Amino acid sequence: MRDAGDRRGEGTGPTRRAMIAGALSLGFIHSLPQSARSQPIEESPMPIDPRRSALVLLHYQTDILALFAEAGIDAYVQRMARLAGAARGAGVPVYLVRIGFSPDYREISANNQNGQMIRSFGLFTNDAIPDALRGSGDTEITAHRVSAFKGTDLDLSLRARGIDTLMMAGITTSGVVFSTLAEASDLDYRILLIADGCFEPDAAAQEALLRVPFATRAEVTTTDALLAQL
Repeated sequence: MRDAGDRRGEGTGPTRRAMIAGALSLGFIHSLPQSARSQPIEESPMPIDPRRSALVLLHYQTDILALFAEAGIDAYVQRMARLAGAARGAGVPVYLVRIGFSPDYREISANNQNGQMIRSFGLFTNDAIPDALRGSGDTEITAHRVSAFKGTDLDLSLRARGIDTLMMAGITTSGVVFSTLAEASDLDYRILLIADGCFEPDAAAQEALLRVPFATRAEVTTTDALLAQL
């Protein structure tokens, strides 16, 4: 059953789901041209060294997955669960990053407009990573901002293990993926972006990001291509 917020979409206002998705994105994405094109997705990335690599899954958490349940998000979870299993089998560490807050949202500044919007939804205080994605030895990180690096020990943990290559996917593409990927690039990580592990409700935004800004910072690849390498 849809709540009143979802039914608003039948009129002129945005749905609650759309508003939450917007809060998890960077908000600028509609300025990108829908016709933007760059290099095609690379099906065969350069060889992966398991000793120097990690799989980083971003915002694959129950509150966010529930928002996109009707959009076929379960298929993304199944692909990432398969890839996470293969990574563990190859000795590649798995990092699971969620956005989360205390029940009173004390981590959100009154000056943070995006954070205040997230607070108004009453989410991300008691959700979790799905069991299908979790495994023994995984590292789970809770971030209080969109980027997985902001205010967390993700970079410290990766560097302590000698990791310089990140296989990355997340929800949403225009939010946590864009923010984290840009920071990872500036931190000099090699990035293998898993296109079919990155969900974005706006198909034009997904296409524009994969073909333009991401292609200049990462090797855009697929689940099957990485499975063949592990």
